[in-house]
Amino acid sequence: MLATAQQLLRQSFTVVILSMCVGLSPASADPGSARAKAPSLPDKISVQLVPMILNPEMVPSDPGASSNATLAGVDSNSNGLRDEVERWIAQNYPQCARYRAALSQVALSVQRRILAGEVTEESALQMASEESSATMCFAVESESCEAASLEKFIEFSVLLQNTPERGKAFLRLYKKLGKKLQEAPAEGCTIPSQQLPN
Repeated sequence: MLATAQQLLRQSFTVVILSMCVGLSPASADPGSARAKAPSLPDKISVQLVPMILNPEMVPSDPGASSNATLAGVDSNSNGLRDEVERWIAQNYPQCARYRAALSQVALSVQRRILAGEVTEESALQMASEESSATMCFAVESESCEAASLEKFIEFSVLLQNTPERGKAFLRLYKKLGKKLQEAPAEGCTIPSQQLPN
């Protein structure tokens, strides 16, 4: 079951990316041209950084159209999650703290890949390990939330990569990370499920 969920996660990311990149001209294929100085991201999520995990009402304001003005988007509370992503998680899963934590972990790993500049072999392996851990966490915690579904996760994946620039930035590292994603050690959830109410 875990392996199947991990495969579905990877496949949904790939489908979203490829669908966003269809029809883009080669000249527009380098997201670096639209890349401003990337904000620093936290190493890991925590309930202190993302209070929405414990209380789904504690979300930032709706960023509106400004959420797509830059590659990084709007992260008004500097927790590594774009504001509209944080709001989406809270609104769709108000009764599932463990699943909110898992999706937050996925969102942070995707944001890190989107904003990554040039990566070394060491940093590529670290990113691959983070993504593998997020995938494992998502796969395990999707069983803990009745509201979770593949359709909603695809909607979430589309939101994470909702502009051509974000899709291309995510895909840019796919070749470098592809095999590493299968080999990287995975630690699972950053926030142990025992620390969360539901």
